[in-house]
Amino acid sequence: MVCTFFGHADAPDWTKEALKNEIVKLIQEEGVKNFCVGNNGNFDFYVQRALKEIQNIYEEVDYFIALS
Repeated sequence: MVCTFFGHADAPDWTKEALKNEIVKLIQEEGVKNFCVGNNGNFDFYVQRALKEIQNIYEEVDYFIALS
């Protein structure tokens, strides 16, 4: 299963932690191992950063960035 995140150009700062928590939940509860994320704005940047941090804990997780 691939989970895809494409967001808004802007996102509030509190979004960072909420996204990280949701990604961990998807990994642990739904078995998601592959992610796709956009490359435009804060939302996508927050997802990219969260995935990079999470990958240090869950080495089986992989993600790619869709360039526009």
